[in-house]
Amino acid sequence: DVVGQTLMLDQTAYRIIGVMRSDFAWPRRCEVWVPLALPPEAFAPHHDFDEWYQAVVRLRPDVSVQQLNAALSATMWSELRRSGGANDARSSGWSIYATPLTEFAAGSLRMPLFILTGVVALVLLIAAANVAGLFLARTSARTQEFAVRMALGAGSGRISRQIFVETSLLAALACAAAAGAGPLAGRLLLRIIPNSLATGYSVHLTPVALGLTLGATLITVLISSVGPTFIILRQKHGLRLREGGRSGTATAEKQRLRRGFVVAEVAGAFVLLTATGLFLASLKKLQQVDPGFNPRNVLTGVVNYAGDDFLRSQPLQAAFVSGVVRQIASQPAVIAAAAVEPLPFAPEGSQSCLFSIIAHPVGTGEPSPHSHYSIATPGYLQVMQIPLMAGRWFNASDLAPTQLVAVIDERLAKRYWPSTSPLGQQISFGCGGTTRPAVVIGVVSTIRQSSLEQDNTDGMRYYAFAQSQAYMDQSSADFVVRTVGAPDAMVPALKRAVSSTNSSQAITGVISMQTLVQDSLAGRRLIVWMLGAFGGLALLLTAVGVYGLINYLAAQRLNEMGVRMALGARRGDVIRLILGNALEMVGIGLGIGAISSLVAFTLLRSILPYFGGSTLVSFGLAALTMLLVGSLAGLLPALRASSVDPMRALRSE
Repeated sequence: DVVGQTLMLDQTAYRIIGVMRSDFAWPRRCEVWVPLALPPEAFAPHHDFDEWYQAVVRLRPDVSVQQLNAALSATMWSELRRSGGANDARSSGWSIYATPLTEFAAGSLRMPLFILTGVVALVLLIAAANVAGLFLARTSARTQEFAVRMALGAGSGRISRQIFVETSLLAALACAAAAGAGPLAGRLLLRIIPNSLATGYSVHLTPVALGLTLGATLITVLISSVGPTFIILRQKHGLRLREGGRSGTATAEKQRLRRGFVVAEVAGAFVLLTATGLFLASLKKLQQVDPGFNPRNVLTGVVNYAGDDFLRSQPLQAAFVSGVVRQIASQPAVIAAAAVEPLPFAPEGSQSCLFSIIAHPVGTGEPSPHSHYSIATPGYLQVMQIPLMAGRWFNASDLAPTQLVAVIDERLAKRYWPSTSPLGQQISFGCGGTTRPAVVIGVVSTIRQSSLEQDNTDGMRYYAFAQSQAYMDQSSADFVVRTVGAPDAMVPALKRAVSSTNSSQAITGVISMQTLVQDSLAGRRLIVWMLGAFGGLALLLTAVGVYGLINYLAAQRLNEMGVRMALGARRGDVIRLILGNALEMVGIGLGIGAISSLVAFTLLRSILPYFGGSTLVSFGLAALTMLLVGSLAGLLPALRASSVDPMRALRSE
């Protein structure tokens, strides 16, 4: 019923023409869409290299992304040759390109999901090996049954089908349970993982997901049934009724196969435990990375300017920003306050564009200078505690009518003025706006703009907030406040400062700077959390596998242990014998797991920055954990075997 009604956005009336489905929120977290109506001046040649817009297109079925990129490139060069900007684009290596929406939308969640998929597959194989070992033990206990069936005319094919059907029935029940519980587990996962990663995602049981579940079930069935089936086929002419009798044990072939399954479980669990330790060490290392500023005790919030009159008036914006900063800075618990746009580590990302150095014009075929940029008020360095390396920072006298000024970071200074001082040099903005050059008045330390994992900035230019109208129209301002204690206590005061300065403006996204910085590691923390959870599950499955096999072997050898004790063996000797069998399998599994972990470690180190800290510690702790679990899993069967009555064993023999 709202279609045709009027909605006020930023003090402007909009007529509602449609309603989207409630689960559509692309771009992420969007609830209202308005037309992107660019003014004619937005298509001027000096805007050719703006990086402010993104487009989404749906390709025809017969068109690939590579073909689209080729067409985009051809169109871009045609337009740039027409406007005269082709040389700049060619020398700077600029282009327009497309990427699949799934890759773009996944963002920082893409790598954790790939790693999680591999972890799930490894746990599935461990579970399959465990189930295969249990089925093999069950098959060993049914040796006489299979011998009777074959003696009565059953062929190996019928026996194989029987094992496969029995395994499939159990797997089908498990698959049905997984299909029902999977979406619930997925929704629970979205609630647990950091909000910065979970926003915009939903979990549904799609045909593809159901197909993958069925495929995983089939793989598990094949792994679980192929071992027993193989043994039956190998021994179809040698099955004897006496195997598994009173004093016999399972064949050595069956024991070797079960041992192989347990060794594989140990190796897989060791890989997961080692990976958990390595990722945890890398996360701690990343948390110690210096972003170039001090994020502790800093509160942030953004004001998106509302109202056409406010958006078009630089004096109103300047008065508003200075009023909010002045009012919040007067609070007793505030050390300093400032405004900046954009904010480092903000979800909206950083801004970058070309610029030019007046004293060093770009020659033919040379790339134009390029860097990130930001606008800030005089108190910004004090709030963020960014060191000033040379010259000065902005002050109250750097106003719109005066000489335009700029501050650059060390990276930019070393890149374009390696042997001279950049102070006093003149640079032009290069992204539209004024052609007046700005004088470099200071050099500050380099900071990271969006990630602790990767330093992806190519230098930084800062411009005075009071002079920002000379460069571009501003539509928002980020406020930063350094407090004496916990920054959350200043949230009400910051909101009051905004509303009392201009009641038509509102501040949103109020969050601590430390949270923003830590959110950049959300993907790495998710990997650690999930590896820990699945590593614990793999450890439990391995303990069950080791216990099951040792318990089975000990039960098969109870009479043997009784004879040994009757001949003089002590309980400790029996315990050492049984535990030795368990630790032997664990040791072999650790060796295979160590080799596999080294291969995985080399691969992950090549694609993940800061990965690989405390390698020896991670390997050592994982090995000790596996040895401890293996010892505990084998201890109960060993104690049971050592408590057998020798006289009863001799009488049964």
